[in-house]
Parts: sequence; structure tokens; C-alpha cells
Amino acid sequence: MKTCNKILLSVLVAMIPAVAHAGPGAVIYGCVYVPTAQSSALTVNFTTLGNHCMNSIGSNASMSVSAAGVTCVSVGYVEAQASTTWGNTCGSDDSLWTLSYNVPNTGFSGSALTDWPKNFLGIGHNSLSLQNQSPNTMICGSQSLCTSTSITWDAGSSGPLYIIFQPQS
Repeated sequence: MKTCNKILLSVLVAMIPAVAHAGPGAVIYGCVYVPTAQSSALTVNFTTLGNHCMNSIGSNASMSVSAAGVTCVSVGYVEAQASTTWGNTCGSDDSLWTLSYNVPNTGFSGSALTDWPKNFLGIGHNSLSLQNQSPNTMICGSQSLCTSTSITWDAGSSGPLYIIFQPQS
């Protein structure tokens, strides 16, 4: 019986590296800001891409924009990977995720790469920053314009966070 227990324990221990541990995560909204009402509605398509070390990348979404101001649609829950699995380096690497948008038949498009850093000293909060983003793109804690390209939120909460593009600027 002791041999069976040792074998079972060995199998279980060997499986531990294959389990992905949850990292920082948030519900993300893709948004666009238009300064004036549109005479005909614009269709805005958002595409999500997990570039590196992501547990969850949300999903693609579309919305119609006609009113002036900020209009948003949820692209879902996005979560960084906090641990190394199957020999990858996600336990020490930053997680990377991209949100891009396009407005068909207008030439408006853009993207923002988000960097979800490993935050060993920042116990109690999560953070992310925009990298290589389209001009005048920001990340905000509400559905209104801000000037921030990075954001911090409480660990254990899931946002929401708003990535706001300005196609007409």
C-alpha cells in the first residue's frame, strides 16, 4: 500500500507544473470616442489576441456608434498567466495581450498592446500598461475620457477597465 501511495503522490507532484495559476484579470471594454454625432452609424469591430502568457483573452466583439462621446462594448474577461506551465517562462515573463479595432470602409483602425507585468512587490493590486498603442489611445477605470496609458486596480477585483480609441483624432 505504501508503494501505491508513493506512486500516486509522484504522479500528482509531476502534474503540478501543468496547472496554470490565475494571474491578474479584468473585464475589458473596447471603446471609441467620436467628437460629433454620426449621420450614419459606424460599425466598429474589436479583435482580441493573446500574444504571450495569457490564461484568457476575451472574445471579438462589434458595436454600432452614432452618438457623440464614448461608446463601449465588452470584449470579456482577460487574464494574465501567473505561473510557468509545460516549460514556458510565464512565471517570470510579463503577459502580453492586444486589442485592435477597425471601422470598415473608413480607413479607421488601430491597436494597443497591453503589458501585464509580474508585480512581485505590489501585493494587493494589479496593473497593466499600454505599449505601441495607436495615437490618443488610453486605458481608463470608467467609460469616460482620461489621459492614462497605465492603470492599477485592486487584486481580487475584475475591473472593469476601458481601452478607449479615438479614430477621428
